Amino acid sequence: MSNINDTFFDGSYKDIWRKIIPEELTVKEVDFMLSYFNLQPGNKVLDLMCGYGRHAIALARKGIAVTAIDNLEDYTREINANCRKRTTPPESGEGGCTKLYG
Repeated sequence: MSNINDTFFDGSYKDIWRKIIPEELTVKEVDFMLSYFNLQPGNKVLDLMCGYGRHAIALARKGIAVTAIDNLEDYTREINANCRKRTTPPESGEGGCTKLYG
């Protein structure tokens, strides 16, 4: 059975969202998460509905083991491709699941 999430967050939505969220916001949000949750390298985080992975990738760069899940496999494939470019090793799963190890 399909639902709105299977198509709504695809295409133009992805492009627009990337353009309106500045990198500085991601940096500040991740710094807040690290401090608030007292995250240390090696800790594990589950990023549900991770989208294109701005938080998942940034946390993995800080040494956090992230499992990123999204219902759109295009997002997790994109995360995998971006991680390979940035040498953050991803481990792909099925059904839109990616594990990132910092």
